Amino acid sequence: MRAVIAEKHGGPEVLRPADIDTPTPGPGQLLVDVVAAGVNFADIYRRQGHPPYAGDLPYVAGSEGAGTVTAAGPGAGRVGERVAATLSNEPALQICLRRRIRERLAMRASA
Repeated sequence: MRAVIAEKHGGPEVLRPADIDTPTPGPGQLLVDVVAAGVNFADIYRRQGHPPYAGDLPYVAGSEGAGTVTAAGPGAGRVGERVAATLSNEPALQICLRRRIRERLAMRASA
């Protein structure tokens, strides 16, 4: 899958597109094919290395996303469900959501 990653802290020049392994959803997780991803100030602070946002390197940029569930681990949800969530440290094009995060933060998109 394609993602935007940062391997060091710095300005926008540290971001680059990359091919990474597609995650496999485990129990209570969803794999979401994200069609819209957002970047907010927490993403900027993380890229710049400001505590408490700095985190481990490398990381995948993007903390908000909306898309369609393409695979579901046991007890997680339904393939085809449309979801939106605010997250951190998740791939920008496909993300695994824990069921408790989905139930707390995700909303169904209206058809």
